[in-house]
Amino acid sequence: MTSYIFLAGEIKYYDFLADYDLKNGVSICADGGYAHAERLGILPDYIVGDMDSVDEGIFPAESKIIRYPTDKDYTDGQLAVKLAAEIGCDEIVIFGALANTTSSLNRGESSGRFDHVLGNIYLLKYAQSLGVAASSAEADCEIILIDKFAEIERRNFKYISLLPFTPIVKGITLTGMKYSLDNGSITQSDFQTMSNEFAIDIATVSVEEGELLAVMTL
Repeated sequence: MTSYIFLAGEIKYYDFLADYDLKNGVSICADGGYAHAERLGILPDYIVGDMDSVDEGIFPAESKIIRYPTDKDYTDGQLAVKLAAEIGCDEIVIFGALANTTSSLNRGESSGRFDHVLGNIYLLKYAQSLGVAASSAEADCEIILIDKFAEIERRNFKYISLLPFTPIVKGITLTGMKYSLDNGSITQSDFQTMSNEFAIDIATVSVEEGELLAVMTL
């Protein structure tokens, strides 16, 4: 079962969402992320968070609302990921994570919090710790976390960059890319795995030790 999580970050274009089967997944909105669902005509299964950036009066009666106090240890995004794991989802796709978050999408006020963007990327690791595969997707990029093996579809992406998520990543093997690699190693202070390109429709990445962030861009 797949969960589609909407965060409150800006999504300029919604066309790319046609690649996802939103109607057959579990939709979760993290607080102000509800504005995206509303614009898309999606009825969320759950709305979770402290509700400090959205008017609760606009929530549909059919959605399950899970409120938290404003003074809490976890972000609304973390709470949404945790909920997806608790209800049995084995895959999560996160939208609205990679642009500057907004204090209220309904009012269109940009807060420019880059720390939120970085924290949202770490949601991939949080999901992994809960036993759930996760990706973060936008119109112009997608990010996944790789700890062992991944097959990555080219779709409309041209570039694929691999960033060391752990201090050292060993035994990296790449196939289906312009620049191949066989049993290579990189560190967070010395890596040469940026701006590779897809050579075929499906590329593979395998890792023996450590974790990689794979970032696919146009």
